[in-house]
Amino acid sequence: MYIVKNFNFTGYDAWWDDIMPQIESMISPYGSTEAVDEFINGLAEAVCNATMYNPDGIDGAKVYLYVIITDSSIKVTVRAKTRSFDTIKFRLKLKQLALEGGADMDWQQYVGLTQKGRGLWLMLSTFDAVCLEQDGNEITLTSRLPLRTAEVDSIGKIVHKLFVSKNGVIT
Repeated sequence: MYIVKNFNFTGYDAWWDDIMPQIESMISPYGSTEAVDEFINGLAEAVCNATMYNPDGIDGAKVYLYVIITDSSIKVTVRAKTRSFDTIKFRLKLKQLALEGGADMDWQQYVGLTQKGRGLWLMLSTFDAVCLEQDGNEITLTSRLPLRTAEVDSIGKIVHKLFVSKNGVIT
């Protein structure tokens, strides 16, 4: 089996009203209701970030989604122009924290009372692999099939799932 679907849309409302129900319908045969809901929530965080950090604003953001479903996995790429952030530095910081005794910390302990990074925590908790483009304008989320719910409660359980792509090379 090999299913490929492209979605191009503008604004977060288009995701919520039109695109999300289509993707939910596509993936619902591949996991329990709870697992599909978790997948959709994690993907919604990626779409929310793509629109929220877009220079055209949440309603004007142009977003591209590319969905691939195979016998063994579902992979979704979300791409939009966003404010850049240093994904290599972010990944290195998480790895160092995990190695220096912070592996048992949950996300709130890491970020304090802010909501900073909540979406990435959710994505890393939900998906088997999260690959960010170096500039942060593209993210690829991969889950093995069948979809399952996550039991992730610490940085040490997610840091190995984060990858960065730089000039076509994934590290």
